[in-house]
Amino acid sequence: MATCSGAPRPPRGLYWVSEGVAGSARLRSLSEVEWLALRGFKLVVSLTEEPLPRELVEELRQRAIEWCWEPVPDFSPPTVEQVERVIALIRDVERSGGRALVHCGAGLGRTGTVLACYLVSRGLTAEQAIGEVRLARPGAVETVSQVAFVYAYEALLRSREPRASRGGP
Repeated sequence: MATCSGAPRPPRGLYWVSEGVAGSARLRSLSEVEWLALRGFKLVVSLTEEPLPRELVEELRQRAIEWCWEPVPDFSPPTVEQVERVIALIRDVERSGGRALVHCGAGLGRTGTVLACYLVSRGLTAEQAIGEVRLARPGAVETVSQVAFVYAYEALLRSREPRASRGGP
């Protein structure tokens, strides 16, 4: 098993959007993986176009942390399918009492967008969700297309609700 020098340290730019769900910049060291393991993380989602280095992926697996790679081009929103896969994984981890980390390059655009959609799936409006994510990580949800995606995701979820629960006839 790989070892780290010094005390484990959190990933750069770590921020929380709920008790068990966090965002950050790209993982760069074994020390960060150790920090996650010591704090009960069971899932790491990478939104970067390039996967994590094999050494980090192996360390995650050795520490029983699931790794999911959903590549999204920088400054772009994910697809609905990607968001829904990530949210399903996060919910599975939450149900088992674990924590989840979502990251991209800087932890702002792609990560903020996915985490805002996660908050929308928990009942917040797109405006509230973007506000919460930006409060936790100023500058998150960077582009107009990412903001628009969160609003579109809210509309999609609302369209799936039965009419009675939306106050319709």
